[in-house]
Amino acid sequence: MLIFDRAFGSLDNWWSMDELLNHLNRIDALLVEFETAQLNTLFPITTTTTTTLLPLNDLYARIVALIARVKQQIAEQYSTCIKWSDGNNKWSTKNKEIEVRNTDELIYDYQGQHCTIAIIVSVKMEFDQTTLLLGSTTKDGTIELKPLCSLNKETNDMDVSRYFDNAVKKLVREKLKQACSSP
Repeated sequence: MLIFDRAFGSLDNWWSMDELLNHLNRIDALLVEFETAQLNTLFPITTTTTTTLLPLNDLYARIVALIARVKQQIAEQYSTCIKWSDGNNKWSTKNKEIEVRNTDELIYDYQGQHCTIAIIVSVKMEFDQTTLLLGSTTKDGTIELKPLCSLNKETNDMDVSRYFDNAVKKLVREKLKQACSSP
């Protein structure tokens, strides 16, 4: 209510730009906390694991190990509600100097909610930047990938794991919403 009163009140009561930006940043932080809390209700934590930085000597090997590790970590951390399907884990080795691609199926089952999602992790390796993308297939079968983070020598597995964790949770939430709205 304070925002409404200050934004639409008399001229002598308006906020300065700094005050307005400060309040908008606080609202943004609250919305992020709210979304995180909602996602956490769908994913009860079982265990916590730590990961470390892998050497960057062989970029392809590091990325393959990184993808495998973050997938394993999310399965261990949320073992009460998710698992990776058996036999659907596929790696693309075509163009391995410029791209690493992993496709797998994530099975979510918790408190009567169930869905299966094709998870695609793609890493584009360019001479000056390496970008991690994550996505799934849409209803019409097309692949929709969104940038997750950039990788460099200082990027450790925990940083990637945090982004991966949040993106997977959002994909599951969207799939559950679609399942509820489908006839």
